[in-house]
Amino acid sequence: MNIGKMLKSKAVQNGMWLYVLQLFNTVIPLITLPYITRILGAAEYGVFSIAFNLIGYFQVVVEYGFAMSGARKASLSKGIDELHKTFTAIMLSRLLLCFLCFLAALGYSSLFMHSKKQSFCLLLLFLIPLGTVFQQTWVFQGLQKMQYITITSVISRIVSLICIFVLVKDKNDLTLYCICYSITTVLIGVIGTFLAITKLKLRLVKITVKDVIEEIKTGWYVFTTSLSAKIFSTFGITILGIMATEYEVGIFSAIQKIPGVMMLAWFPIGQVLYPISSKRMTDSYLEGRKYVKNIRNKIVPVFMLGIICVALPAKLIVAISFGKEYAEYFYIMYPLLAWVLLGILNNFKGIQVLLAGGYSKEYSKCFQVGVFSNVVLDIVLIKFWRVIGAALALAISELILSVLLSMQIFKLDKKFCKEKEKGECDTI
Repeated sequence: MNIGKMLKSKAVQNGMWLYVLQLFNTVIPLITLPYITRILGAAEYGVFSIAFNLIGYFQVVVEYGFAMSGARKASLSKGIDELHKTFTAIMLSRLLLCFLCFLAALGYSSLFMHSKKQSFCLLLLFLIPLGTVFQQTWVFQGLQKMQYITITSVISRIVSLICIFVLVKDKNDLTLYCICYSITTVLIGVIGTFLAITKLKLRLVKITVKDVIEEIKTGWYVFTTSLSAKIFSTFGITILGIMATEYEVGIFSAIQKIPGVMMLAWFPIGQVLYPISSKRMTDSYLEGRKYVKNIRNKIVPVFMLGIICVALPAKLIVAISFGKEYAEYFYIMYPLLAWVLLGILNNFKGIQVLLAGGYSKEYSKCFQVGVFSNVVLDIVLIKFWRVIGAALALAISELILSVLLSMQIFKLDKKFCKEKEKGECDTI
């Protein structure tokens, strides 16, 4: 394939659109975080992080894994009528889940949050799961029309960026920051729904309660996996909020953003690969495995080089990014960078092989065991070592998950290779 044809391919174009998006997703935090961590200070940023951490769980519930299960349905859809039905079922399911989460947020705020500031931040940040109700990323990803995701996200993030710098001026502006931060998700949802209706011609159709229940059942294993992934990455903050100070929560939350930016660089690759992997794994497990392995061997070394480049000047990077009060905790970067590398490898194993191949149940089971390990490690390690314990728990838990996923894939390889010639299975 020549360069001209390659550039016209849908996969390459989608990848380019998503990298434009990720440029904004990467650059904007690099601009706002150094400003916010200095303006608010570690303690106030810790208050925000505790509330935002809880909102993250509600957002996962509202999302419910439809980004994956819905995308797979869209990529395999046989017509517009089927898309209409999926579109309606997902919207109604999210509205129901959002209402239940709002009740849970009110209950949690009144029973467990003793700080009025934290409670108020929690309620303001609930705009995020509300905006998630209307996000249509699943259909744009499934139909490989990534330009719509990019357009909506870029516009929304620019608006949020302007609001943060115009309105947030000192540590007393924490509530304003919560509103400015939440605007992004709300705008992405509103604009995304508008584009889905006007450009893709999607519309709400009459469906039954049974259809909604079926959609929720379809996404169950993906949801439990998404919730487990959220616990993997944020449960440490939850435990820190209980066992440590708001200051320490702020320190950990800020430094964790640096490896998080590296994960953002991986995100568009995973999104572009998933619909392709789904089709290849559906057509042939063995050929799909070979495809995923080939892509993995080309991409992972690039990220390993990036991780080394960040690890060497870690203290300097933390000091420049967030300020001197954060720099003395630079050492927590090292287990967090290991967590990033293992997370990328686990995406190839879990998302691109198991989930893309339709093995949602097997994928979910691995996470259920892995998340239990994460919870135990967080409680034990944070109790003794505070912020470094939270970082170590992430890395060790991701390693345990990697082993579990490898064992599951080994079983599938053995099953599909049983009736094949040995040479056909040597490359997977």
